[in-house]
Amino acid sequence: MGVKFNNTKQDMQVFSPVGLLQNAAQASCSAWVYLNALYSGNGVGCCIMDVGPSTDTSRFDLLVIPDGSIRLGARAPDSQGTQQILTSVTKLVVGQWYHIVGVIDYNANTGAIYINGVNNNATGTLSFPNRATDNTTAYSSSIGANEPNDEEWMNGIVDDARFYNRSLSADEVQTIYACRGNDSILYGLQSRWLMNEGYTGQPMGQFGPITISNIQSTSATTSGSSLTLAYTVPTGSNMILVVAATAEGSANNVIASNMTFAGTAMAAQASTRTTVATANGVAIRSLAVTSGQTGNIVVSWAANNSGRTMMVYVLQGVASATAEGTATNFNNTGVTTTGLTTSTDGAIVVTACANADGYVMTAVGTNHTVDRTLVAGAHAGALGHVTTVTAGTISGIGFTASPVPTGEALALAAFTPFNTLGSVRELSDYQYVATATKVPIYTDTFMKSRR
Repeated sequence: MGVKFNNTKQDMQVFSPVGLLQNAAQASCSAWVYLNALYSGNGVGCCIMDVGPSTDTSRFDLLVIPDGSIRLGARAPDSQGTQQILTSVTKLVVGQWYHIVGVIDYNANTGAIYINGVNNNATGTLSFPNRATDNTTAYSSSIGANEPNDEEWMNGIVDDARFYNRSLSADEVQTIYACRGNDSILYGLQSRWLMNEGYTGQPMGQFGPITISNIQSTSATTSGSSLTLAYTVPTGSNMILVVAATAEGSANNVIASNMTFAGTAMAAQASTRTTVATANGVAIRSLAVTSGQTGNIVVSWAANNSGRTMMVYVLQGVASATAEGTATNFNNTGVTTTGLTTSTDGAIVVTACANADGYVMTAVGTNHTVDRTLVAGAHAGALGHVTTVTAGTISGIGFTASPVPTGEALALAAFTPFNTLGSVRELSDYQYVATATKVPIYTDTFMKSRR
């Protein structure tokens, strides 16, 4: 199996108890790579592996540039302004497995790129001011993106990624390629990530689906500028309290101006309102919480509104209180839909809607579930969700009502699943763990022909 990256801010951040390529006179990187598409984003190309001090000043990286060539880059020291580069003559094509090895000798100012066990006679000249990498800690590296995870995202699969603090010989490279992961080239091996744990379609590590618990709600039809609900957080971990509030009144006052839980302000995620004569607004806010917390949830508006609703639940298994992406939309008709692009496999999209006529709303869109609907006189609110399988664009998510209301307002917010530590083989003197950022997923596509 391998880990599949989808070119949307996914990578695998790797942390070790010792410095990777620290005070190393030589270095080698080895990985199996399968491209789903050539790189077309920001940066130099899609990064296979990167080691550095949590900045763009990588001491070693291996990329596929937009024309399909392999680019090997390095610095010694980390502060060297211009990265030293070798570029392969051979260009990779989409839809095929390759074994890629990059070798750097900082002391001798030499290097090589191997593709499928063969030295590719890469072009370029290396010149390092230092004869070894810095003797400073580089605890972190990245697979599938540059080390800061701000660009150069991979669109494809990576497997059996390794770092050595020495130069691999041509015979050793050929052995690693020929053995398809069953070799015993362990001398100088600082880290190795055999991506064959887990199972197809499931995220790395012990990641589980985001669940919803303790749904509660309240509403009011008398004129007022607030709603209050006593709430107790259920037992669980990695929890986010989500509140959706709707109101009907004057256009400038229907979006909630503040929400608190036990006196702590909640973070705004998405909000919008209709533009019809009788305005309706909807807002989503969130807050990280812990088991057993109790207190009042208070939603406030800037002025009095007539119909008001508040719908609340806790998401369990969420990474943080900040949504990874938001979308808001309204079209003042009885069918209101929108969409957004998530960068995370397994994300949850929270949906909230209000209409101006007090008509109960039903869900529009694939796998869109209504969790709670409320009618407050001539005003109605609804709370729902969609759980994504893989990252990407979801569209057509919204609500409808019958009879057709004079206006609907719709807000969406997407939340990232919690990332747990993945399991990594110990094949040297040290034990390494890996955290999957944005949660890439396992795949066994095409692997049986290689393993």
